Amino acid sequence: MKYLSGFVLLCGLIFSIQSCSNDFELSEDASDLAIVYGFINPTDSAQYIRVERAFIDKNTSAYVLAKDANQLYFSDILVQLQVGENGTLHELKRVDGNLEGYPRSSGVFADAPNYLYKIKTSALGLTPNTKQKVTLSVKKVDGTTLTSATTTTLLPLTTKDVDPPMSGSLLSLPYTSIFKVVWYPLDNLPISDVKLILEVSEKSGSITAKKYLNWKIGSNITDSNGVGSGLSYTASTLGRSFYEFMRSNLEVDPTITRSLTGVTLEILSGDEDIRKYIQIGLANQGITSSGEIPTYTNLSNGALGIFSTVTKYSNSNYAFAKPTLDSLARGIYTKDLNFK
Repeated sequence: MKYLSGFVLLCGLIFSIQSCSNDFELSEDASDLAIVYGFINPTDSAQYIRVERAFIDKNTSAYVLAKDANQLYFSDILVQLQVGENGTLHELKRVDGNLEGYPRSSGVFADAPNYLYKIKTSALGLTPNTKQKVTLSVKKVDGTTLTSATTTTLLPLTTKDVDPPMSGSLLSLPYTSIFKVVWYPLDNLPISDVKLILEVSEKSGSITAKKYLNWKIGSNITDSNGVGSGLSYTASTLGRSFYEFMRSNLEVDPTITRSLTGVTLEILSGDEDIRKYIQIGLANQGITSSGEIPTYTNLSNGALGIFSTVTKYSNSNYAFAKPTLDSLARGIYTKDLNFK
């Protein structure tokens, strides 16, 4: 018999976790089994934790129960965070993520209300440039601990740690050359995604609109070079893939003229628990797999999910070199997209 629990990427899009299953086998009543997802990022203005309840009913389909918010959420729990060994226990407030700018996609689970537990980062005392231990506890109001977990924050990347390194760097993407992004963290970053966020201005008649495209340069990057102060990671792709991406994601329309008005480099990194969660989830997929995806959790008391740490580097002070803009406007892949 199976139960279902909800899933959310609290950071927006994080790696390939969305490809992991959230179906798990159960053999007993799961009414007090917690399902937790939380990703601590000291550079965010607020921290959100999702806590849901496993449910099971021999007479009712899990897909029916999943639409019932009373089945999906606990009504009598305390969610707390503590920074450091002897820090203050901070109670998180239950909020509706739909009203916080984190709407839940419609699907198997009830999407309204979309309960999350929130606390402002300033109230926790998190410091972005210091590694800090953060402990999560989820308790019933009678003091019974449903689950707990601990994570240690990651040191963020700065501009000097990333190549292309400097504000105003011109990015060059010849068709047959390899485009690379290299980063040199002060500490190990077990898994990372790298993308360019492309701001495209589209003009049709008197109407101008902005469109944002996410061009992924590398996903689930775990391999490093060197050790200590020489530690580095690399994401790379063939320059031609940029033009192929643009062709695939923009409509050919002779009434629209376009220009590339902005580009942001983003590196999103996660800790060792996220690396394990993703790699275990992906380990048994593919044409030769049994279809049964193993479960990874770092939560106590049999709870499922993950409580971990992420860090995000973002820099918008880049532009493309003129030959790249010329290829975008006149090249074989994108000449019909009317870039000027």
